[in-house]
Amino acid sequence: MFNGPQETYLEVYCDICTVPVRTDNQVTMVDLDLDVVRRWDGVVEILDEDEFEIHQVTYGYSPEVIASARKAADELAEIVRSGAEPFATAYKPWLAKVS
Repeated sequence: MFNGPQETYLEVYCDICTVPVRTDNQVTMVDLDLDVVRRWDGVVEILDEDEFEIHQVTYGYSPEVIASARKAADELAEIVRSGAEPFATAYKPWLAKVS
């Protein structure tokens, strides 16, 4: 999600989840707690790692799901940090249309 400066303290917010599955009229996925964000000051962070650890036990995440989520969060954080598109400027004209 891309935000304007008046909306929140987060410029970019990315939710890590399982691969969405579409069946008939429904799309389902599981939120895996980890969120990659970029603040307006440029700091990139991975949030909710504590929840991710708790939910690994509570919901019985498989080792594959844990490894995949961790890898996705780490790789996405690096992409956002690097300033690669669409996290640099590509979203700004679209955001301006709805602001």
